[in-house]
Amino acid sequence: MQIITHCKQGVNISKAERIVSAVGGGILAVAGLQKRNAAGVALAVIGGDLIRRGITGHSHAYEALGVRTAPAGQGWETTSVPYELGVRVDKSITIARPRQEVFEYWRRLSNLPQFMKNLDSVTELDDQHSHWVVKAPAGRRVEWHAVVHNEIPGEMVAWRSLPGADVDKKTEKGV
Repeated sequence: MQIITHCKQGVNISKAERIVSAVGGGILAVAGLQKRNAAGVALAVIGGDLIRRGITGHSHAYEALGVRTAPAGQGWETTSVPYELGVRVDKSITIARPRQEVFEYWRRLSNLPQFMKNLDSVTELDDQHSHWVVKAPAGRRVEWHAVVHNEIPGEMVAWRSLPGADVDKKTEKGV
């Protein structure tokens, strides 16, 4: 597994939030240092973390909750994993079954929850459209509609979320 390490990969908050975090953090840090007691130290630490959040543009809480207020990366409309975003996972396995049989299994999207962690269900609405339900972080449940946008019978199928979905998803599975 390779986590994309571009320096902007971790930016997940908007420019306005970064400014508010840095300014607010500075105010809290100064106020905390002036108190010179345990509560002051706590305020200074919180202020320091807000300053870090403003400088780096990264919120650990947003990351844990799957929230992003920063603009999407370059190429997000046309690329499977946009510049600045994502985790790349390369893995191959050998399945001792005929190619067409494996493809047909992948093509039945309702089979995917059997081996995709956190995927509750995929309901196929017709040949091209499906409804997805996922267990998200912090006990949340995320749902969206998707469309098959590329298919080479017997070789690969690719799907993506439809506009307005809570997720941006473009996925390809090949045989």
